[in-house]
Amino acid sequence: MRLTDNRPGRLGFSMVELALVMALISILAGFFAVVINAGIKSYIFQDKQDAMMTDTYSALKRMTREIRATRNNQPSSITVFSSLEYSFVDINGNAIDYKQAGTNLMRNTDVVLTDITTPSGLAFSYLNETGVATSIVTTIRLVNVVLSVNKGVNKVKLQSAGRIRNR
Repeated sequence: MRLTDNRPGRLGFSMVELALVMALISILAGFFAVVINAGIKSYIFQDKQDAMMTDTYSALKRMTREIRATRNNQPSSITVFSSLEYSFVDINGNAIDYKQAGTNLMRNTDVVLTDITTPSGLAFSYLNETGVATSIVTTIRLVNVVLSVNKGVNKVKLQSAGRIRNR
């Protein structure tokens, strides 16, 4: 590029040179916009994933803690034990019922967690003392809980178990 022209009073760039520079700058700006946009989308995805993981972990931790406090493995303490619902009486005599209602995890009448996968975002299984699945209330020693949460493209699936200690 020439900054000077041999003719007197003519300094600067030609129109072709100016158009070429503007085209190159536009191409570079478009490339950087794509890279920055991908980074922003990745950050937003990870931020939502972290929030979902924290909420799901907190709900699962609470459930496990309360399941461990089941009074005993007698029919008077464990009133409902299906793959979709677990209802029991804890060591303090409080009746607690966990189940899925639509996309909500319910503890009695309170919503503990939202955006649970339907239809099977909450699943219980019951094991005896040797780790074999059981359907007899008096042989339940371990309650296994699986929580699946789905919000848009974000998905979280956690599993935990609570051993019934107070029998």
